[in-house]
Amino acid sequence: MVKRKTNISPKRTKEREKKIILACLKLALDKDWDNITISHIAKEADMTSGELKELFRSKNAILRAYNRKIDDEVLASIASIASTENVRDKLFELLMLRFELLLDNRQSLARIIKNIAVRDPIGGLLGVAATWHSMKAALEASGVSTCGIIGGVKIKILMAVYLKTLQVWLQDNTPDLS
Repeated sequence: MVKRKTNISPKRTKEREKKIILACLKLALDKDWDNITISHIAKEADMTSGELKELFRSKNAILRAYNRKIDDEVLASIASIASTENVRDKLFELLMLRFELLLDNRQSLARIIKNIAVRDPIGGLLGVAATWHSMKAALEASGVSTCGIIGGVKIKILMAVYLKTLQVWLQDNTPDLS
């Protein structure tokens, strides 16, 4: 496959990606995920479908980019977590930070996840894979080895904790998320 060259700066590309992600999340507030098209997202982002497809080939690619953005922000904050804290506390802080970063888009995410869980098994598998990588990165950032079978088990355990917490968090309607 031949890749087209563009004269768009990396900064401009990041701005366009952010605009697309925000448009996608905004649409998810009012529409079911399976009723949102690339054309809808492009229109909401004030660009053509062709321009959008230069950056993202699918809605799932947009969600993966959003997840990577959250991962990057979480991992960038690892230095602010005290190095003297134990692994459990570091992981707790990283996961709490992740939820804080997701908070503004909680309603959109709840609708997307619910729709994918019921109607899009491929999207669900992609979400599981993205979550796997996020939890692996969190463990490694906390100083936990993820190598070998034991490392895989550690990732699965953290993933289970995260997904159960995510389920509760998405349904929590209290103002302080207690």
